[in-house]
Amino acid sequence: ANDFEPVVAARLPGVAAGLGVLRAAGAEVALLAGSGGCVFGVFRDDAARDAARGPLEAAGLRCWSARTLDRMPAVRVDPAGGAA
Repeated sequence: ANDFEPVVAARLPGVAAGLGVLRAAGAEVALLAGSGGCVFGVFRDDAARDAARGPLEAAGLRCWSARTLDRMPAVRVDPAGGAA
């Protein structure tokens, strides 16, 4: 849980609406991201995720879809200190 969620949701109705829509659409997890007005949901599969888009947009919220990684991608580190 995010400790900011009750405070932010009370002051920004869109946050509370977004969380409600995500949860009603079947998100396994629906949370406030950080301390700002962004929420996210984690769905079991692409179909469930994509089905949530319509209700979110109908509530006036913008959506971006993404997939989670099933493993960490290989990263090569440059000896000079940066990722290559």
